Amino acid sequence: MLFLPIWAALSATLVVAIPPISSEQVHLGDTGKTSSTEIGDGPFSHNNVTLGPVPKAEQIYETDDLDITPFPIIPNRHTYILVSGRLPSPRTSGIRDLEAALTKATLNITLSRVRSDGKIDDPGSEVMPLKAFRDNAGVGQLAIRHTNGTYVDYLPGTGDSEVLAEFTIPGMYVVTGQYKFDIVARLGDENNTCLVAFSHTQWLEGTWG
Repeated sequence: MLFLPIWAALSATLVVAIPPISSEQVHLGDTGKTSSTEIGDGPFSHNNVTLGPVPKAEQIYETDDLDITPFPIIPNRHTYILVSGRLPSPRTSGIRDLEAALTKATLNITLSRVRSDGKIDDPGSEVMPLKAFRDNAGVGQLAIRHTNGTYVDYLPGTGDSEVLAEFTIPGMYVVTGQYKFDIVARLGDENNTCLVAFSHTQWLEGTWG
């Protein structure tokens, strides 16, 4: 979320309070360090994204790559997040009616913030369907593509797939500080199974206040 009009979810949560970032979650300028290092897995050499906050072993989507452009994220500019991978059959064999569970899948976006003056805010979260959409204002969209190249409404249960999110974070809603983005996608099954989860920490410059 990942993602609603993602920009709307972000702009709504960015102006509410937000939580502590631990000592291991550092400014982007410190290369080689990532967020959620205790439970995450960061195979993405071109950014500091990690496969947390849910442990990688509990995620059933097999992620090949996750790319953010531009990186780091810049307010008032279009941002693209591309996730590619698949749902391997051994990981989904125990899920009853996988296709139905995928149509009920959700995406949870949680933001944490430490302001530039050191103040720690409370967290803000948004939950939305994991479904393709395009915002009427043209400022956000989520596209899902199947291995055969066709665009679909929901994450496919077989074969390779790609999820592309496009959004903009309005700078006027951003309080300058260090932000942690936790994005968790879950199936709509009886166990609330985690599809994929990732975390990203960076500094954002804003004009709020």
